[in-house]
Amino acid sequence: MSGGELLARLLWQIATTGKAKFPDGTELIVGPKDWLETVKWLYVHIDGPAPKPEPEDPDDELTDEDLEAMSDAELEALIKRRQRRKGAGRGK
Repeated sequence: MSGGELLARLLWQIATTGKAKFPDGTELIVGPKDWLETVKWLYVHIDGPAPKPEPEDPDDELTDEDLEAMSDAELEALIKRRQRRKGAGRGK
């Protein structure tokens, strides 16, 4: 058995039973805090971190009143931003 396989087996034993038995017969019993840390570590390394949500686009929240209050320069900048985003979406 490779070292990686032994480590995986020991970690799985800790996660499922709260104890691990080494090849030499030594048994390790972990407390609740160490058990929780082991399970957290396994979760992060097996599944990876949770996906990050897409950042919200403040332009999507604009109301008619917001648009009416914008200057011509602000409206032009908004139109250019939306065109760039639309063009970037085509290549995906």
